Amino acid sequence: MAKIAACVPTLNHAKVVEDVLQKCIEYYDRRGIDIYYYDSSEGSETKEIIDKYVGKGYHNLYYIRVSPGTEIEDKINIILSGQGLQGYYDYIWPIKDRSFVESESLDGILTAMEEQTYDIVFLGTCGQNQNVVYDKPQEFYRDWGWLATSIDTTIYRYDTMIASFDAAKFKQEIKDTYRENWSLYAFLFRKLAEADRSIIVLRNERMPIHASALGESMWISSTFKVWKDRWIAANDDLPEIYAPYRDHIIKYAASLPWIIGDTQRLMKLHEMGVLTEEALPQILTDWERVSDIPQNTVIKIARGTYDCYHDVSGIRNSEDKAVELIARLAEMMREEKIEKQQVPIEDIISMTLLKLEESRRLSKKQLFLLQGSVLDVMQYLKGDDTSVKQMSAALQILINFLLLLQ
Repeated sequence: MAKIAACVPTLNHAKVVEDVLQKCIEYYDRRGIDIYYYDSSEGSETKEIIDKYVGKGYHNLYYIRVSPGTEIEDKINIILSGQGLQGYYDYIWPIKDRSFVESESLDGILTAMEEQTYDIVFLGTCGQNQNVVYDKPQEFYRDWGWLATSIDTTIYRYDTMIASFDAAKFKQEIKDTYRENWSLYAFLFRKLAEADRSIIVLRNERMPIHASALGESMWISSTFKVWKDRWIAANDDLPEIYAPYRDHIIKYAASLPWIIGDTQRLMKLHEMGVLTEEALPQILTDWERVSDIPQNTVIKIARGTYDCYHDVSGIRNSEDKAVELIARLAEMMREEKIEKQQVPIEDIISMTLLKLEESRRLSKKQLFLLQGSVLDVMQYLKGDDTSVKQMSAALQILINFLLLLQ
């Protein structure tokens, strides 16, 4: 069985550490997974928890004291340098202090390691239940660079990936513009580009990485610095073999809805005081490289004037051409970029009625009711007193009918 060292950088998360250990220590121990905690907390709470579990007979736990104030990138260098390890390991697994996997996941990981010696065992844990093997790092980057942003997902073969690590040299190679957040990401793809490597991606949806409910990300207040400025810099600085897929990965990862790719997420960041009008000049620089949300929408959210109930910009590129057309017209009308007389009301109504008739989900009675509502909307659209913005809201009602039928 392959020997694995799970290396956990931690800071002031004693309760999180205890929560994770009580959930997984039993089966980690049975499968011979050693866990090293690299702790830079000012207090001793984390050490006391580790000592408590060691006292219970779990001798796969190790505590490494790191000087308070040590930055995360320096902790990563300490881990990659093998400091504190109490023996030889086949694989090194950097992992967040709030993360753990279930016993079935560990079995899948160990099985893959026994079948073949891979340079990287990567936890895709999504998509089809079929593992994928890569021997070209650029193809792995193309498909999984967005998920490699999480340090939990990558397990490194010690002999080929870690043994020759030179912390001083690496620190000189990577730039200050992204070192704080993306040093391990930079190490992974730089190292893969050096020679032929074998990478297995475990794609079993029953093998998720779990997170303690007591833990949370520590970079929320720096979201745009981390996921725009530094994220772009980290990818732009990777070896040239990744260049064909660089822009795709930059936007794909940052555009995830829980990062900065969703208006609800941006609204939450505004509520937290992260997305502010004062910060807009910095946020909007290179914005198009990380998100498809229109800059005008970002500005409105930052100013507190965004109307999430009438924003149809997110469906402008719908595969349903009727929805796309009506959405574009509604958006233009809301922004007063089109006059009332320029709106082809009759054509829009005819197209909507046709789409309703084509639906196989409606009974005759339901169809008649919806058709009646569409004709009522038409009369409203034609009203002399109806403003352009009111017409935009009426078009949104038509859009909603069509979306509900999809």
